[in-house]
Amino acid sequence: MAVIAVSNKSDQEQTIDFEHFKLLDDQGNEYIPIYAAPTVTSTYNRNKVFQVKAGKQRKFAVDFWPIFPKGQEVKRILVHGKEISIE
Repeated sequence: MAVIAVSNKSDQEQTIDFEHFKLLDDQGNEYIPIYAAPTVTSTYNRNKVFQVKAGKQRKFAVDFWPIFPKGQEVKRILVHGKEISIE
């Protein structure tokens, strides 16, 4: 399970849809989310679409399949098919 922090730097509420979110490893293999929930809740939710208020940050617990390789740092993600490098 990974904890992902999402920042909304806009002045409008934004939607985060983990159905369109994938991790990429160094070889370009894709890892899809099978579970996502805000870290402040303990209930199981099949929904993978969440809101992030304007100017706020929200953290999500996300499980990926297959399991991302241990010891490898996530440097790239795909969002709606667009590759993004992360710091």
